[in-house]
Amino acid sequence: MTLEKTPMPSKIIEKKLPQIVIYLNALTTSIALAIYAYFGLFSRLMGDDYCHHYLVKNKSFFDAVQHHYLTFSNRYMILAIPYLTEKFGPRGQSFLPAITIILWLIALYWLIKELHIAFKTEWNKPTLFLLSSLLIFLTILQAPARFQSIYWEASSINRLVPLVLAIFLFASLLRHIRKETQRYSWSLFYFIITFLIGGFDEMNDTFIFAISFLVFLGIFFWMSRGEKRISALWLTGSIFIASLLSMLVMVVAPHNSARITHPPSFFVFLERILTYPKNFILDSTLTVFPLPTALSLFVAFLIFFLFYSSKRKSPKYTWTIFLSTPLIFYALLMVNFAPSAYAQAYPADRALFGARFLMTLMLFLESALFAFLLPPIKSKYPRCILLFFLAIFSLYPLRAAWQTLNTVESYRQRSIAWDLRDDKIRSDVANGERDIHVQEFDSIHIIKELDSEPNHWVNRCAAYYYGANTISADLNYEKYFGLSVPSELAQVLLRIELLWPQSNEPKNSAALVNALASALQIIFYRTAVELQQPLPSGDPKKNALSKVRDARLQLNEESELPVSIVSVKQSNLESALYGNYVTLGANYLAMVILLPDEILTYISSQANNSLMVVAKVIELRGHGNKSSARVLNEIGNLQDLKVLKESCYQIIKLLLGL
Repeated sequence: MTLEKTPMPSKIIEKKLPQIVIYLNALTTSIALAIYAYFGLFSRLMGDDYCHHYLVKNKSFFDAVQHHYLTFSNRYMILAIPYLTEKFGPRGQSFLPAITIILWLIALYWLIKELHIAFKTEWNKPTLFLLSSLLIFLTILQAPARFQSIYWEASSINRLVPLVLAIFLFASLLRHIRKETQRYSWSLFYFIITFLIGGFDEMNDTFIFAISFLVFLGIFFWMSRGEKRISALWLTGSIFIASLLSMLVMVVAPHNSARITHPPSFFVFLERILTYPKNFILDSTLTVFPLPTALSLFVAFLIFFLFYSSKRKSPKYTWTIFLSTPLIFYALLMVNFAPSAYAQAYPADRALFGARFLMTLMLFLESALFAFLLPPIKSKYPRCILLFFLAIFSLYPLRAAWQTLNTVESYRQRSIAWDLRDDKIRSDVANGERDIHVQEFDSIHIIKELDSEPNHWVNRCAAYYYGANTISADLNYEKYFGLSVPSELAQVLLRIELLWPQSNEPKNSAALVNALASALQIIFYRTAVELQQPLPSGDPKKNALSKVRDARLQLNEESELPVSIVSVKQSNLESALYGNYVTLGANYLAMVILLPDEILTYISSQANNSLMVVAKVIELRGHGNKSSARVLNEIGNLQDLKVLKESCYQIIKLLLGL
């Protein structure tokens, strides 16, 4: 009888642990990308979006493109995306960021897979996915103007969208070179597709031009002679020529004369394209994103050194590629910055998105080459230490995702307020009004919003888009409070004003109470964070009751905290005391506990019923799912709802003044 040999646990761990680490990093990076995609659901039309959507809504697509090209912009293809998103209604563009990020991941995975096949590497599918997702995650994380480049449609359609399309283009090119397809028909196909993609943005078109030129040279000098080489040259050459034609069409656009009033001299232009890449590299690596840059190098090095350095085939030209890659990268940046250097000086932050992606790609490539130049580790203990560091890195995408999630609420509130304002404008126009007055939003990320001047270009484009004569906006709530209102609170107050009924039937009673609760919670949270004193010892609820009694705030008939307040979960209260945004009741009690006694006494002197107002709002709101009829029935009538609103506003104004 023979006994089967059982693998030692250490051998199993040594074999399985690397796979687990790869899957772990792929999972956490995917979570971060999912959060970035989710964030886009709260984007809405802003600034130039109104102009683009007005054109595609009121003209045929080709008439809109012609009008846009002749009178406004040389980018002859950017209206294609607004034309598609407008088909899905006023909120259609909110799905664009998520769709684009998903397509970006698919395109990059395909491109890396084609490179993997072309160079006969031993990368497995999880590694291909991890590399793709990491490149996208680190690019988004370090994007100089992330919101504009990804979440603002007017900018993403000439930054992110053409980048994704270009990656699809080159992935497809590599596949057809490998498959040796019909050269003439596919050359025509690539010519047309490249011309269309190039029309989204001149800076992206320069990337296509430069990269296709490098690929053409590589095929010409290093690919074996034969039919396959001739087909590859035809395909690549068609992309190169189409990118040149696309650039020519953008150069001769009539509106360029208005954009470029003082072209630089040749030497000024030369100085710019030589120095701008240096400025970008130094700013993005040493000044703005030193940690993500270091991590980009480190994580790519770990992946290739741990999993593939021992399997390398010792390429003859590894050192040559390693040393020449930075030079090629710098040359690509020079070509990419050329349009801005000629037209407007240094590129705007959002225009650096493509350069940021290229730099992240270059850092990954350099790290991989450096890993191949080092001798592999044979001892298992150093490998385990490096695997541990790679596993620790998986927390970094989660950290970035958590930071993004913490900002979602303010954008969600803004999107709700925007939807209400959009509905109001459409309703007013449908009822025959032509001069529309609405609540103003705070501009975000340096993107112009509607303001009080109806003749401003954003207001005019919005008026054309909605079918009105004029649209103007102002901040009524700031006039009411007489104080500057934080942006997050401002969006909720704006929602309240838009929801406030104009008739005798408060159809939006439940939503109004929910909005009032949100506004109160925001101000309680901010007040506690800004004015807090050291956390007292003892039972938090007993401390709160003691402080309320000392300040002589109004209590219930039994001189106790109202049931809706005292029933706050202990865990929520403790979380709020440590500076977290939890629930209305928890954040109110935390504010009471953390505020100095003299401030709480002052609040009592100005708004003695504030505790009972908060309790009433919590009772009315319930779990946030009551019907408007039930809310109205519980509060009494519209006048009672108005009194509650004014009481909440009084509390907010008082705390803002602190």
